[in-house]
Amino acid sequence: MARTDRIPPKRKLGAGVARRLAVFVIAFSAVVTVLLSSIQVYFDYRDNVREIEGNFAFIEESFLVSLEKSVWVNDEAQIRLLLDGLLTMPAITYARVSGEDGRTWSTGAVRSEHVLERTLDLHYIHRGQDLPIGRLFLSADLDHVYAQLSNTWLMRLALHAVQIFLVALFILALVHILVTRHLGRIAAFSHDFDVTRDFTPLTLDRKASRSPDEFDEVVSALNATTQALKTRHDDLEEQVGLRTRELQNEIIQREHAETGLRAQQGWFETLINAMPDFVCLKDGQGRWLIANSFALELFELPEDKYRGKTDPELGEYTAFYKDALCACVDSDEAAWAIGAPSRGEETIPRPDGSSRMFDVIKVPVFEDWGERRGLVVVGRDVTERRRAEEALLDAKQEAELASRAKTEFLSSMSHELRTPLNAVLGFGQLLEMSPTVMAETSNKEGVTQILKAGRHLLDLINEVLDLAKIETGRVDLETEDLDPAPVVKECLDCIRPMADKRGLSLEAEALAPGAYSVHADRTRFKQVLLNLLSNAVKYNSDNGSVSFTLRDKGVGMLRFGVADTGPGLSAEQRAHIFEPFTRLGAESTEVEGTGIGLTISRRLVEMMGGALDFESVPGRGSTFWFDLPAATVQPDVEVDPTPQAAPAKQTGRDITVLYIEDNPDNLALMRHVIDLVPGAHLVSAHTGELGLEMADVHKPDVILMDVNLPGIDGVETMKRLAANAQTAHIPVVAVSADAMPADVRRGMDAGFCAYLTKPIDIRQMIDAINRALANADRA
Repeated sequence: MARTDRIPPKRKLGAGVARRLAVFVIAFSAVVTVLLSSIQVYFDYRDNVREIEGNFAFIEESFLVSLEKSVWVNDEAQIRLLLDGLLTMPAITYARVSGEDGRTWSTGAVRSEHVLERTLDLHYIHRGQDLPIGRLFLSADLDHVYAQLSNTWLMRLALHAVQIFLVALFILALVHILVTRHLGRIAAFSHDFDVTRDFTPLTLDRKASRSPDEFDEVVSALNATTQALKTRHDDLEEQVGLRTRELQNEIIQREHAETGLRAQQGWFETLINAMPDFVCLKDGQGRWLIANSFALELFELPEDKYRGKTDPELGEYTAFYKDALCACVDSDEAAWAIGAPSRGEETIPRPDGSSRMFDVIKVPVFEDWGERRGLVVVGRDVTERRRAEEALLDAKQEAELASRAKTEFLSSMSHELRTPLNAVLGFGQLLEMSPTVMAETSNKEGVTQILKAGRHLLDLINEVLDLAKIETGRVDLETEDLDPAPVVKECLDCIRPMADKRGLSLEAEALAPGAYSVHADRTRFKQVLLNLLSNAVKYNSDNGSVSFTLRDKGVGMLRFGVADTGPGLSAEQRAHIFEPFTRLGAESTEVEGTGIGLTISRRLVEMMGGALDFESVPGRGSTFWFDLPAATVQPDVEVDPTPQAAPAKQTGRDITVLYIEDNPDNLALMRHVIDLVPGAHLVSAHTGELGLEMADVHKPDVILMDVNLPGIDGVETMKRLAANAQTAHIPVVAVSADAMPADVRRGMDAGFCAYLTKPIDIRQMIDAINRALANADRA
């Protein structure tokens, strides 16, 4: 049957297409114009913003350090001067400093709602700590940027609008002449075509072209297509009848299959609902297909609405479990990414405030061509098992903490008792070995009782404590009026080899015995002076000099000075010189140390009633000095508190023993012990760092060393001795209050040839020294 509806005449159709095309061209050109203009405006805006950001960065790099220093010292004039300087930079209109103490300084004003802001944190490094001291707030005005960009954008839009209008008129005329009038004829022919009746081939009203163009090809193809459609229509009518009968048979077979499948699905649902675990099947897009009753009850989901929903969609039905359901999406994706069964734990909250933990297995299933097919999720409630495991772990940790606390307490008590007991038993043994002392019955009985009581106490310590602790840090001073001349000479003689090794000249005024008298602890006085002299050598310039001076200040104080020709100290270094563990850049050099020597020395001098300070000129050197009270009574001249060792000729050789120990009592005891070794003399160091230097300079025959030392401990010192080719052959005996088997093993593993625990047995001590010397001779 012929179609009765007709399309408008071809001229109107062609004009309509041309108008739509012109509209499209105008719209597209307008969009492109606006887009390009906006992009250019954006880039101009970004360049202006980057310029302001560059100003912020310049302020952070160039002004921030000066501002932090001014805020730290509360220099209000300098702060305001720096803030005024910030306003001279382009676009910066407001700057404010807010200190941590609540004080603020500001300049300028925020002149617009369109601003670019930046807040910079202010810090200051004080005594090795990075301290926050405030914030710098900056504001830059963007109004001038917006005004400039608005004028540019409007001008560009106006120019492009004129161009677009002219181009659209030209395109409309050209398209109508060449295209749309012929399209109207082709459209009318297509509209009138009826596959049920015959048709007349299409022809166009145009001059014949020399060679077929696109319209000729379209007309020819359209005529061929209509003829083919006519033929195909007749064939399809016959095939449709045949296929209809086949589909009716397939529908009957599918209904039988679906009936059997529904029966199998019923058995499957009965099986999974009987399981005491969470069971869920999802498709490749994460939509729930099947879930057992346990899963539905767990998330309180409606049985008739969960199918075909994803986890986030199911969260809309049960808001309480929304977060838990959404969290399952990430673990599902992880299982898909692995491409194999995965196992993990997931926690599900409960309305009563508790939570349940599930051991979840997720098995991804893929099609043969690799596409996701489904995901099987099975979860077992392991809440009670996990609680039992956590309770067991907590009980174990509590037991371990109690055991560790007990061990630390025993170690502390053992060390505290062994350290003073070492002096008691040591000096008691010395008295016992003295014929003069033991000649009198009363002395003999007293010494016997001292040793008996001390050894009984030691037995109790060994039985009950059996371990020790590190140095407690307590300092006991024994001040006296003493002549500093012999102590100064001993320190200079000890340091001289170290100075000679670096090519330094050691200069000191000759001190006549008895010329001065100082009230101080002899051992601590020597420790402070040795520290200043060793620092002057270590931090000096090669081929420089170290000089020692002693002056009477005339106000009851004596000043001991040590000057060097080193690089000196900057103002920043001077501010931190006495901070503990601060080495002022020396940690990156080969000079060893811990940065606590000056701190300890200053505190020792202050405890003895004096003061320690310094003067330094960068590039010219430093002078460290300490003042101590002058004694009111001159001490006896030529008094040397150090016992003289037995003449070396008794053994045929001189024996040098280096004792590294920071406890004055233990050091005094060891001096007496070494006096019992023929031909031996003792040199000492109170830190591991100084001990390394003295071992390298004096080349002792044997080294005695405490394990608990300030700075690097005895074990680390032993390792460094063994690593130095100049000292690796020297036998080292550990003398420590750390008496636990683990401590002894640690010491022997470090390389000690023997490990003696405090309190020492003098005969064992001498025997250990002799064995060490004998082994060294054989080696």
